[in-house]
Amino acid sequence: MEQSINIAAVSYLNTIPFLYGLEYSGLLPHAHLLIEHPANCTKLLKEGKAQLGLVPVGGLIQLPGFGIVSDYCIGAIGKVHTVALYSKSPLEQIRQIHLDNESLTSVRLVRYLSQHYWKINPEWLPIEKEINKNYADYDAVVLIGDKTFGLENQFPFVYDLAEQWKQHCGLPFVFAVWVAQEGIAQEQINALNAALKWGVQHITESVEYYPPRIEKSLAISYLKNNISYPFDEEKEKGLHHFMEYLRTL
Repeated sequence: MEQSINIAAVSYLNTIPFLYGLEYSGLLPHAHLLIEHPANCTKLLKEGKAQLGLVPVGGLIQLPGFGIVSDYCIGAIGKVHTVALYSKSPLEQIRQIHLDNESLTSVRLVRYLSQHYWKINPEWLPIEKEINKNYADYDAVVLIGDKTFGLENQFPFVYDLAEQWKQHCGLPFVFAVWVAQEGIAQEQINALNAALKWGVQHITESVEYYPPRIEKSLAISYLKNNISYPFDEEKEKGLHHFMEYLRTL
């Protein structure tokens, strides 16, 4: 009998095709999904509570016993739309940036861009965890995920971090990759890839099954046009470039 495995994943809009494939393709029947924020996925794997997971690349260096196993990722070859710096001032006038600590990757990416591309040195502050916080109260704030939809109308300056990365180094950006604990059977890795492929091939159906917080047509357009799922050679180069930076921290 095939051994059951726990899979850590994220419940953002951009992972809906993955979740759909894992839960409903029938190609990975012995898997149990653990849905968490990006930073907590790394924690689940590190603590041994999950054997496979979609991990933000900012947390990869915390998982020396894991390896990238999938042909799929959460990536962008241009504007990603859901990871951005929102500001009331142009870059050269920004003095403080509040950070969305749900994602270590976005925090480190905006620090990289500030140092190597924008050439600014702002003060970094956490977002206050207030109920119903109005993000427009901030002068400059980095936000990720579903909460970003509609925010572009509240700030005069919006800097899409994946687009800024591409402009700086000419490479796609990878936000998250699938990793596995050492010793996971190749059959399970093959089944994972097959399930992910099936989900990516059924984006429209996945949105119907997991109704998003935004209009379905906008969600489908976002998944097809802003998120790039194949983990190809160019994305591997982009990931390697970012990992070199992370190792200097």
